[in-house]
Amino acid sequence: MTAVARPGLRGAPVTFGSGPRRQEVEDLQVRTGNQAVTRLLLARMIVRRGGDRDQRDGERWLSAPLSQTVSAGPASGAAADAGLDSIDSVRAKVERLIEASRKLGYVQAAAHLEHWYRGHGERLMVPEEVFTREAFWVRHVRDAHGARFAQGAQRRAGSGVLAPGGTAEMTWRDTVVAPANNELFFALGGFTVSSSVTVTAQEIPEDPTSLLVTVTRWTVRCSDYYNFDPGKTAFVPGFGRIEDAEMDRLRQAGLARDFPVESAPIDALRVLGAFEISVPRK
Repeated sequence: MTAVARPGLRGAPVTFGSGPRRQEVEDLQVRTGNQAVTRLLLARMIVRRGGDRDQRDGERWLSAPLSQTVSAGPASGAAADAGLDSIDSVRAKVERLIEASRKLGYVQAAAHLEHWYRGHGERLMVPEEVFTREAFWVRHVRDAHGARFAQGAQRRAGSGVLAPGGTAEMTWRDTVVAPANNELFFALGGFTVSSSVTVTAQEIPEDPTSLLVTVTRWTVRCSDYYNFDPGKTAFVPGFGRIEDAEMDRLRQAGLARDFPVESAPIDALRVLGAFEISVPRK
């Protein structure tokens, strides 16, 4: 049986869906008179996303004409031979990006870039509300992860491993890409979502052929590794082209350090509400 697991469902069979589709890249509506500043945070777009198609989509999206751009300044030596900006001009770019990010209200994106730029290198813990306030994240956990756990419960009940009065532990991990107009897109792009659940099973008096499976604990953690990947690039109106290779030169020079990002543990049941399904029993 193929089913969409939904929280709060009781005593009825469910069907599993494929979860939310990745949002197509589409043009952002300019919210201020300064188009260059409004679109500034798109610097992380292609940097944090993989694949030629993503890069082409991003380049097309970010290529709106502007009357002027900021000159990066001259490079020298090997950097000039490679067509890269000087270390000083890359540092100036990063500092302007951090400042503009905060002015636009992208506090988390600015914090991540600054943490990298200041060379801390330590794990950065992100408050849970950075994720739980986002509808795309809630949908992903509820639909994609919920469907996996429903499938796992169905298999266990069908084999007799999960019986009335019994419990089971399950885990699931995948990745999700934040929508292009979302701060998490600028702060992380794609990131890992890990779920761990405990479920219990009980009989359904009115349906002796099924079990009611209830999720009693659902803990979620989100994680990523913040770095720049040589070979990728982003064009930022008002700032020009930013190469990952030139950004990574700050790290190579000891002026920046890559670092792991992790959320605090998230109680998904507090966010989603009760999560129950009925499954056929052995």
